[in-house]
Amino acid sequence: MSNHAHGPWEIEYDDLTEEWIVSWETGSAEVGGLYAADQARLIAAAPDMLDALKAAAHVLPLGEEYDAVVEAVAKAKGETE
Repeated sequence: MSNHAHGPWEIEYDDLTEEWIVSWETGSAEVGGLYAADQARLIAAAPDMLDALKAAAHVLPLGEEYDAVVEAVAKAKGETE
């Protein structure tokens, strides 16, 4: 995911398939199942959250919070298992 499509990512509900669609400039993905609306909103917010975490890593002092931010960024970029 290190080469993710940058935002904005948008969501809309498809009445025909009863799924949420997350779309970005070059593609889209369908999200269905339990809590689909919540999952779609979380997916759509992911690029913004990743950018915010990267910015936070530059201002946080070393410690547990910093470690958690660095770990989350690495996970989002596919650098951890």
